[in-house]
Amino acid sequence: MNEYLIKNTSKNENQRNPMAGIYLSEDYLDKNNILNSSEFLVFILDSIQDGVSILDTGMNIIYINRTVKYWYESTKKIYGKKCYEIYHNRKIPCEFCPVNTSIETNKPEMGVVPYQTKNKDIGWQELFSIPIYNKDKKIIGFLEYIRDISFQRYIEHKFSDLMDRFDNIEKKNDFLQNLLKQKEYEKNEIENTIAVNMEKYVKPSLEFLKKYTNNKDVKLVEDLIDEIVYPITKKRATIYDKFTSREMQVAKFIKDGKTSKEIATVLCVTKKTVDFHRANIRKKLNLDSKKVNLRTFLITHI
Repeated sequence: MNEYLIKNTSKNENQRNPMAGIYLSEDYLDKNNILNSSEFLVFILDSIQDGVSILDTGMNIIYINRTVKYWYESTKKIYGKKCYEIYHNRKIPCEFCPVNTSIETNKPEMGVVPYQTKNKDIGWQELFSIPIYNKDKKIIGFLEYIRDISFQRYIEHKFSDLMDRFDNIEKKNDFLQNLLKQKEYEKNEIENTIAVNMEKYVKPSLEFLKKYTNNKDVKLVEDLIDEIVYPITKKRATIYDKFTSREMQVAKFIKDGKTSKEIATVLCVTKKTVDFHRANIRKKLNLDSKKVNLRTFLITHI
């Protein structure tokens, strides 16, 4: 929709030259001369910023107000012509013409019809058709009220287009969110597999090598492996996360092969206290069976 249509529908050109006043032939106002004055009626109709026209039963134009004259100022002859011929450049009535419907129903009707602007764009008019009856209640014509809603339709179209784009963005956003969740899940699965394999296979193997090879060489390999997998394992919960600080100390000593008595001496506590911590460690690791050696488990999993 071009600038012409937006300009003509957002700001009525007739407002630039408003009527200066109402001029009557009467010298004074009273109820009778105002209501019976054809001059007053014409001025009222001409002051309306929407279009007003009066048609006979054959849809021929009998009267148009100032607004319609402005809209069709390039048309030389309007009176006596068919409304659809002048207003819509057609040879037959418009498909949704409310006047045509009023002729069939004998009732007021309303409809929306397209029209072509000066720049050959499509505009939209909201038409109200009101039958005019004679004293015998027979229809002798129609008052047609014409409101240009092109700008309104333009805004509605733009708003609808904006909402469609917003829905598209939301759908794409949902898709990306699901994709990111899936990628995060896959990443976590890979990291979890690496962490589990480290605990289950690599660390026990290193502990085994320490018994039969140079401890320093194994320690070097162990440090290198830890450095490689640290970015992954640092984010993972470890067995130590379940323990208190004292239980962590006891667990490390147990892993190193110290007895409860030796641990008690180092920590300056009683053997009974160390055994208490041992029991809590086994409980937190779900090692209910006495058959499972605590030190072996800690070596395998830590």
